[in-house]
Amino acid sequence: MSKIDKPTILNAIKNLTKNSNNKIWGLISLFIATKNSEPIKENVTYVTDSNSLSESLQELFYFGDNPKSFNSDRNLYFRLSVNWKTEILDYLTATKPNILDGAIFFYKTKTFDNPISSNELVTDFINTINIPKDVLQQLFSLSFTESEIPLASNYTTR
Repeated sequence: MSKIDKPTILNAIKNLTKNSNNKIWGLISLFIATKNSEPIKENVTYVTDSNSLSESLQELFYFGDNPKSFNSDRNLYFRLSVNWKTEILDYLTATKPNILDGAIFFYKTKTFDNPISSNELVTDFINTINIPKDVLQQLFSLSFTESEIPLASNYTTR
């Protein structure tokens, strides 16, 4: 069992830092935490439990060795405005982040049993985030070179 190797993750984070900010990843975490099976839409009330959202945010932003356990029975509700598809672009620079960098960042702590290709990783990422295709095309550059993602069995967060 292996994780994406550290140099690959650091390169993805470096690239994402140039073209996006943490708010976009917070929104993506919120979308994922809904456990919705359809792409997110405006004027729909979504619900997520605070544990799912907290765990998702911790996976993305906590680099320590002692992750926190969450035990809350609270639900969070949100509804997106009709302008969310354009307003979300405020969290990006003029250059879109590459979707492969986003997928690598998102799956940086995931354990893989077998080698994984960049196409498989990106496809899984797209299916997980539940963002409509038109928004996905606005948020990310969807162009990347097909390759095997480098994995390491001795990955640590430090």
